[in-house]
Amino acid sequence: MRLVRFLIALFVSMGSTHTFAREVKDTLYTSSRDRAIISYDVKRNGNQITVQFNDVQKKLGRDNSGRFKKLSEVVLLFFDRTGNYRDMKFSNMVPEAFMIPSNMDYEKSVSGYFFLQDKPALKFNVDTNDAVELLIPVYWAHYERKRRYELFGKCQSLKIKIGNSSSFQRRVNDSPVAVVTTTEAEGENSEATEALSCISTVTLLLATQERLPFSDGLQYEITRLRLMKDKVDDPEVGTKINETLALCEAKKNELENKMAEAERQAKMAEEKAQARQDSIAAAEQLQAKEEKERNLWMIAGGVVLAVLCFAGNQVFQHFRNVRNQKNMMEMQQSIAHQAENEVKRRAQNLARNKTNQAVNGTVRKGKDAVRNKTTQMGNKTKPKNISI
Repeated sequence: MRLVRFLIALFVSMGSTHTFAREVKDTLYTSSRDRAIISYDVKRNGNQITVQFNDVQKKLGRDNSGRFKKLSEVVLLFFDRTGNYRDMKFSNMVPEAFMIPSNMDYEKSVSGYFFLQDKPALKFNVDTNDAVELLIPVYWAHYERKRRYELFGKCQSLKIKIGNSSSFQRRVNDSPVAVVTTTEAEGENSEATEALSCISTVTLLLATQERLPFSDGLQYEITRLRLMKDKVDDPEVGTKINETLALCEAKKNELENKMAEAERQAKMAEEKAQARQDSIAAAEQLQAKEEKERNLWMIAGGVVLAVLCFAGNQVFQHFRNVRNQKNMMEMQQSIAHQAENEVKRRAQNLARNKTNQAVNGTVRKGKDAVRNKTTQMGNKTKPKNISI
């Protein structure tokens, strides 16, 4: 009878509209193994849901720890819209805003971004009492100068599954979760009632557990359940306790297998990335070698071309000099011929002049002789003057 009353009270509390809350700690990783532990509260009051971020712990991986010396200059943030962010600038990456489910209402902020160190709070209104899921991409940023940050990493999206008013389900990445619930039950607080309540809590927490180690709340409830195992006299309740503990062990083995598989896949992905980087490096080396050989061939070709140009120029200059010399010799011969012809012409003119002078002298002498003789004869036979 008390068991029935307890179950009725449990279902009644699940359908109530009072405020319910839980505290969550999530561990998020980037591809560079930067780790962030985020603590936040999820509260639900009817159709109003509030996500209040409380604390954030950050640790840089091996790659970025040497790059960023001051951890105080590294911040974590997320965005609720894209585009311009007033007077703040983010470089190196294009951020993504978290998506709002269709059955939720959310009023976007003015700035468009939230620094986790400022402990922001997100408020949503849901249309129904159904479960909703919220995905929040978290970014790592480094402070460069005033109102300017460089985004250098992106965590796996923070996944929050929010159930109805009395049941919250969430999915985390790497850290335990502390869940606080309240259950009101009428009747006496017998050992069996406490055991059944503990079994119900363990079952609920196991359904939300996705990674090892178990959350602090789950480990506490498992310890309580083991202590109650020897105190409960009801064999049916004892059987349920054994089944629940066996379920815990099975869940632990399942999570260990999942983590091992995840580590194996991560290792394979890292090996593939390393192989891809090695292939890229080899291709770059081959390309550099080919480029070096091409440059050497270009230099050798340039030297050969320069030598050929020099030799061709010398050959052309030689032929030009020979032609010039030939032209000079021909010019000298022409000048010599002209001088010889001039000498001959002058000699001929001189001889002609001498001959003409001799002939003219002889003629002139003959004429003078005739003239003198005529003069003499005229004087002897002077004519008489006859007057009439």
